[in-house]
Order: sequence, then C-alpha cells, then structure tokens
Amino acid sequence: ADHGAWDVVVLQDHSALPSIPSANRAMFLPSVTEFGQVLRQKGKGLKYRFGEPVLASFMTWSYYQGTPEATKCPGNGGNPGCYPLKSLDEYADCKASSEWYNQTSTHPCQAYALARGYAESLRNGAQVLLP
Repeated sequence: ADHGAWDVVVLQDHSALPSIPSANRAMFLPSVTEFGQVLRQKGKGLKYRFGEPVLASFMTWSYYQGTPEATKCPGNGGNPGCYPLKSLDEYADCKASSEWYNQTSTHPCQAYALARGYAESLRNGAQVLLP
C-alpha cells in the first residue's frame, strides 16, 4: 500500500533498552539504520517539506526516582516476544552483575544512560534526537 510521502518518521524503543549498550546495538540501532535506508530509497523523487524525509529518534523519559531498588533487572516490558534475540535481563547480565542497576538507579544516571543510548541513533541514520 502506498501511504504517501512522510515528512518525519519518529522511532522510539522500550524505556530501558537504550540504557543497555549491547541490547541497543543488537536491536534498536539496526532498526534505525534500516528505517533510514528504506526512507531514503522509497522517498526518492517524492516531494517533502524538508527536501527529504527526516528520521527522528524520540528519547524516552527516565523515571523521576531512577530504577527502583526492587527492580534490579530491566525486565521485558511484560512481553518476552518483543525481544526475539534474548531478554533485556540477559543483555544487562543483571543476574550476575549490578552494573546496569548502578548506571540507572538514580534519575540523573538513568537519564544519562538513556541519552547516551539514543544519541547513538544519530550515528545510525537518525537525523534528529527529540528529548
């Protein structure tokens, strides 16, 4: 189906995924790259407000209190099917290490971990990062 020319396409992922570098590299960043390639390929010759379609990465918010102490692992967002390669818990290795929890346990640290993860999308095809 042809849905016409899209001026802006916004991508966002599960709130914890970009804070886990290995999960970000395995799942989110390849998706950003693929979306960028498809937009450029399918968008050739179409008329856009900005000259070409813009791929934007929308950064999720961090929790005001950071990661709750009772939540030492990122979980799977309630649906393990969302993570076909392996779970976020496995990517974070949180059963053996507290590194992910330590990097996300406070609001400023979690915000930085998310910003760092989403900023990587700018190297993978996204043209704009939306906070």
